Amino acid sequence: MLGVVAAAAAPAFAQPAAPVAAVVLGEPPTYLQRPLSEVPNAAAIRTRIWSPGLDDGWVPQGVAVGGGYLYVGDARTLYRIDTDAALAAGKCEPPACAAIALPRAWRADALAYRDGMLWFATHAARGAGTGRMVQVSQRDVLARADGGDGAPDERAARRALPIADQTQGAAVAADGSLWLTQSDGKCGRLQKVDPETGMVMASYAMPAGIEDVEFAPGGRLWTVSEAGSRRWSSWRTFYPLVFSVDPGMLR
Repeated sequence: MLGVVAAAAAPAFAQPAAPVAAVVLGEPPTYLQRPLSEVPNAAAIRTRIWSPGLDDGWVPQGVAVGGGYLYVGDARTLYRIDTDAALAAGKCEPPACAAIALPRAWRADALAYRDGMLWFATHAARGAGTGRMVQVSQRDVLARADGGDGAPDERAARRALPIADQTQGAAVAADGSLWLTQSDGKCGRLQKVDPETGMVMASYAMPAGIEDVEFAPGGRLWTVSEAGSRRWSSWRTFYPLVFSVDPGMLR
């Protein structure tokens, strides 16, 4: 969801594409017979898996995992799921699952977690200049899930940063740096951001439609693209995959 440019002009973050690998795990969708598109930074992409539920119309988005919980954002609401308890019960209801209202100044358009801290990202339309992230202690958020009323206090935010418009995903690396994605149907980008100042330390072209990101143990970055999902099957890019990225190979 990056800025749209004139057809004759390439976006500033574009770079020459490399051929995609032949092997893709999982089951391809049946609604569209197209080869996968060539994408930027293909040399850094490792494992590729067809996104699940494509034939059912699912559109890949994202979640955050940490501190014993699975977190799912739905704009103004944060869902906290104790996966072990929910699986044991065979259903997702309190106390295993809780819906936490978020204050007006926060949104869960993208989520990230590390070391007891949650990051909430607000998605902004292209050109709006209103994208931001806030960092909040998991403890302060969960206080509302364990008997508290209403939304967490906005003053509980430990830090607030401006971020790029059209941010779709967020993750925190082992060194504490923030990694953000921005995309639309034409372009994709991955940024490494200083969590103290919001300064962009590095920027890499990625597949169009890239959504949320998460770091696995060992430093491999996992992400997903919605380009070519049933809803967005008319996009030029066809890459409805869950895939891993070696950050050291990014150019």
